[in-house]
Amino acid sequence: MEYYTNQYRCGGPKLVKFQGDSSKLTPRARWNILLGYKPPFDRHDWTVDRCGKQIDYVIDFYSGQGNGTKDGKINFYLDVRPKLNWEGGKMRLMRWVQDWFPQQKPVEQSLHKDKN
Repeated sequence: MEYYTNQYRCGGPKLVKFQGDSSKLTPRARWNILLGYKPPFDRHDWTVDRCGKQIDYVIDFYSGQGNGTKDGKINFYLDVRPKLNWEGGKMRLMRWVQDWFPQQKPVEQSLHKDKN
């Protein structure tokens, strides 16, 4: 939780690099295609500075219902996640550990004091 409060002290996240490449598929997009889903129509790679630590993200853009329009409005959805590299792997592992093994509150010392 400290990480999230510290990011406001440094001015918040900042976009360092942006690159779009609709011809490259992410590993998750390839897997989804093998499972029978439609491929994404675009992909963006972002590098974000989070208080001096640069994190790479990948964004897959998928068409929404039908042909990407519903009631005359464009609809699509995004699959946004840390890139599958060392930093992204560490972030995923840390989040998994925090979700499955929340920190326990310390036992109060007053329970162990001698009674007089």
